[in-house]
Amino acid sequence: NPYAKYSNFRDKFMRAKNHRFDKEKSCNEGKFLAILSKFSERRLKVDCLDLPEKIYHVIPCEGMRVHKNLHVLHKMQLQTGIDVHLRDKDTNNLIESIPSTSKKIETLVQLVGCINPESQIVIYVAFRKSIELVKEALKKETIEEFHGGLTLTQKEAVLKRFRAGKFRILMPTIQSLSEGATLTNCNTVIYLDRTFSNTQIAQSEDRFHRIGQKYSVDYYNIVSNGIDKKAYEMLKQNKSFDEITKEIENAE
Repeated sequence: NPYAKYSNFRDKFMRAKNHRFDKEKSCNEGKFLAILSKFSERRLKVDCLDLPEKIYHVIPCEGMRVHKNLHVLHKMQLQTGIDVHLRDKDTNNLIESIPSTSKKIETLVQLVGCINPESQIVIYVAFRKSIELVKEALKKETIEEFHGGLTLTQKEAVLKRFRAGKFRILMPTIQSLSEGATLTNCNTVIYLDRTFSNTQIAQSEDRFHRIGQKYSVDYYNIVSNGIDKKAYEMLKQNKSFDEITKEIENAE
């Protein structure tokens, strides 16, 4: 076997720098996939499982544009990890001062008011500061938050209470609850805003659309004009983080 040694495999199918696989820069990808196909077969979840439908809704938030510099926050989030930079006062002030933030929260309040009061809801946000603003706007609702500032024990306790129906609305940051949890007790999911990562968005959706879900899952995306709308459209086209940020940086 010419590829029994890692060095042979690396030189043939992986880029040399840092010895890390890079789909865009790797060589002989077609040959590698052809070899792999002899030993494996890919099956998508939709082909194997009889799951309820996913239903997507776009809720336009007209008249307001997201601040162009918001993409900088997403970039910082990706580089520094879950919620780390959100402890910075200037960053929180930027989020709170963006006009579209208050307009989107108004739209969110109206949307929550239209949903069956017996239904549990998950409201995803990209930034921890947004949780504070939403909780202030939805004072009458029972809400618990979920983010990188909680310990593992605290996170497990929040999810346990949510599954038991102890409160109606769970508010996680996308980064903190995009994998590793099953929340089939809920089938109403709202994205107040989104990260620029297709992987995180897809994984966050799968917390609800998985084995054990008995009902169709409604995903509501609140989308502002301008950059927010452009980023959402590019996410739906499976564009990469770099492609989205480049498009936003070049936007007028």
